Amino acid sequence: MKLSTSTNMVFERINMEPISQERGILLCVQAGYRVFDFCFHDLITFKSPFLDERWEAYTEKMCALKEEHGLSYEQGHANVYDFLNPKADHEFHQTIMERCVLASEKMRIPWLVVHPSTAFSADAVYAASRSGNTEYFKRLCEFAAKHGVGIAVENMWDLHIAPKRYYADHAEELCELTDAVGAENIGICWDLEHASIMGQDQKKSLKIIGNRLKVTHVSDQTGVDNIHVMPFQGKTDWKAAMEGLAEIGYEGNLNFEAQWFLNKVPEALLLPSLRYSREVGAYLIGLYEEKRRLK
Repeated sequence: MKLSTSTNMVFERINMEPISQERGILLCVQAGYRVFDFCFHDLITFKSPFLDERWEAYTEKMCALKEEHGLSYEQGHANVYDFLNPKADHEFHQTIMERCVLASEKMRIPWLVVHPSTAFSADAVYAASRSGNTEYFKRLCEFAAKHGVGIAVENMWDLHIAPKRYYADHAEELCELTDAVGAENIGICWDLEHASIMGQDQKKSLKIIGNRLKVTHVSDQTGVDNIHVMPFQGKTDWKAAMEGLAEIGYEGNLNFEAQWFLNKVPEALLLPSLRYSREVGAYLIGLYEEKRRLK
């Protein structure tokens, strides 16, 4: 198991100057990271080159950065597209979604994480969500397969909208969806923090998912208003989580998506904080390896 981090680790800053994606990657490189989850979604939150005809040049720039520093982009995160919402800007988001796939091909990203959507406008929300997600991901997987990219569907959390709920907020629905899609390049991204927020049993959930699991999102939470922080700063049972990954034979990366961990930290403390995050990751991988040895 390798440790990786999202490129968004230092992207979200509160009342401070923003840090570019390139500079954020280089800070992580200074801290010792070499494996990354490339967050395309960040690039739609401001007027970035990825939104217009400069997207290919920007992609090439990120490829050059990877080559220069001996890095690998081993998963990516697509734009968040609520494709079952009739009010969404479908032309914009679908264009960006396909651009994420094309950029993933150029950057040699094997798995692109995509959120499911919920058909809240339908009378039968669950049934419409199930069929709508199945149809959308079949089309997306067909397109992505032509470019050598896999699609990993992520589990959601929804305590903040209770009693409403999002489709695919637990392992059973994720498996139901990916099995219905039936494509060779469909898989699951298990967000351990999302499952923690929902109070789900990590071991039982991971056992249900099994070999459908392709990539992870790793962070902690103290509640719905304090998420995406570093493991051991919140409520998640990390021993159980890492043992659950070991028990199903997961061999992919342990990938941090902890962009709130440093959003208030002064710039002078970013590098030592990033180095600390690597120590946390090494400890978590140690828990995983210990369980593997005992199997």
